[in-house]
Amino acid sequence: MLSTHRLELTSGKDIFLTFIRTFVLPEALGGVAIGFKSSSSVGSELYERDVRLRAPLARRLRVTIFQHLVWVHVLFTTACATGFGLTLARV
Repeated sequence: MLSTHRLELTSGKDIFLTFIRTFVLPEALGGVAIGFKSSSSVGSELYERDVRLRAPLARRLRVTIFQHLVWVHVLFTTACATGFGLTLARV
């Protein structure tokens, strides 16, 4: 419950400003149209969708593990599994 409240406090102003710029303000005053980009049109330096230009597996793994912080999830899962195993061993 607390995290939802914090999220509302921190992102509320951004959501409000986006709403105003999108639905209230005309383009002459800084309003913008709602934009949507499909995932296939978003540029990527890894080129996952192109077989010929695709980055090597080692580079894709490095980007996934370090830039997308997968190592944090692996560490957390390992800690939880270790704690569960130690608790189970005591019983």
